[in-house]
Amino acid sequence: MKPQTLIATTALIIVSTFGILSTADAKPMKELKKAKELKKLAAPAFKLRTLDGVLVRLDEIAYRGKEKSWAKKQPVLLDFFRTDCSPCIKALPELIAINEQYTNQGLRVIVVALLEEENGKQKLSDFLQKNPLPFTVVVDSNEHYSKKYLGESIKLPSSFFVDKTGYIVKAKQGGGGSMRDYFKSELTSLQATP
Repeated sequence: MKPQTLIATTALIIVSTFGILSTADAKPMKELKKAKELKKLAAPAFKLRTLDGVLVRLDEIAYRGKEKSWAKKQPVLLDFFRTDCSPCIKALPELIAINEQYTNQGLRVIVVALLEEENGKQKLSDFLQKNPLPFTVVVDSNEHYSKKYLGESIKLPSSFFVDKTGYIVKAKQGGGGSMRDYFKSELTSLQATP
């Protein structure tokens, strides 16, 4: 093979590989259907803090490889939320019920809170004081990680079921329908797992 051909082929492989990765990382909602055929769409990792400063890392909850003694693998129901989103607020009782029913079977519910433009952190704090939630709420103040899941035009509410190996297995966008019905097979599989 000529050196020019080898360089061109290598460049094409690199561009193709990174193009696919960046597309999948930037728009999982759009890529999920295509990736379902491959059975693999890695959930974009995040490091976000709760309002009281506790760091939560997805790659320490749902991850590939051997389970670490200090980080038990768990499936995650990841929900994106904002305090001025009425369908998000309307979905919370069902999310609470799912958490109550499936947390003992290993499910971890995490809400990623996006902030309103004006006084967003204070509004979130006030909301959580009036409505204490039984699961982890982390804050994506600049929407950096949310855009990796939802793309540039963020539509709320949006939820993702991430298996314990860190792959998105199903995603729900919009407030219509029951979350429990939508994720029925994933939740049922938790009951079947010893």
